[in-house]
Amino acid sequence: MPTGIGRDELISRAGRADSPHTMFSTLATQLRRAVPYDAAVWRATDPETGMITSPILAENIEDHSCAVYWQYELFTEKINLFRDLARAPVPVASLWESTGGEPDRSALYRGFLEPRGVHDELRAVLRVDGRPHGYISLFREKGRAAFSSGERRFIEELGTPIARRLRSFAKYRPGSSDGGLTGTGLLLFDAGGALVSANDEARRYLEEMPEGPASVIALGIRIPLWVHGTAMRARAIAEKHGGDTARIRMRSRTGR
Repeated sequence: MPTGIGRDELISRAGRADSPHTMFSTLATQLRRAVPYDAAVWRATDPETGMITSPILAENIEDHSCAVYWQYELFTEKINLFRDLARAPVPVASLWESTGGEPDRSALYRGFLEPRGVHDELRAVLRVDGRPHGYISLFREKGRAAFSSGERRFIEELGTPIARRLRSFAKYRPGSSDGGLTGTGLLLFDAGGALVSANDEARRYLEEMPEGPASVIALGIRIPLWVHGTAMRARAIAEKHGGDTARIRMRSRTGR
């Protein structure tokens, strides 16, 4: 069973955070005392589409690896997909438990996790009123025990309160959507996901994006993971890998 800091204390500390990024940082610092892990990724999502937005907090994972991870999620993985967990009775699952102790059944494990020394992954969808407001991935390295059912339940009990707090940050702020940039920003990616062109409007919009993992750096432009992820989702839909829309909404650094 998890030890250390309790569920109510974690929820209380999350509730005092003044931004989603601060909340993720607080939870990341404290959660290890109850559910130890070696690396993690915390992501906010668009509750309408379930696609990743901002912020994204990666712990002990290189920025470029996040894009590779998400490519497996969209194109080859079949086990514990976030879109499936978002609709599941219990939106938390571990790879070891779901594969009956045979993680090699997972394409993500074979191609991404095992080469990086990962033994098990615990995934959670943070949802409230049936909508996903965030995703969590916790990783344990080889040599550690797999995540237990008690640890899974502990994360499950945190899910709705954290999702409710994430939803509160997304509420409309008077005046935040007025003025600012107009026009359509266009980024063109090739079939391999590399950026090949961008118009001036896109460059200006990207300057308003919050800090976070960058998945593509080309033409002197830093492309946030959530932008690249949207492009990958569009390609996955075109190739009939599931999903029905490639659209996200998020708040810029200017509050729009």
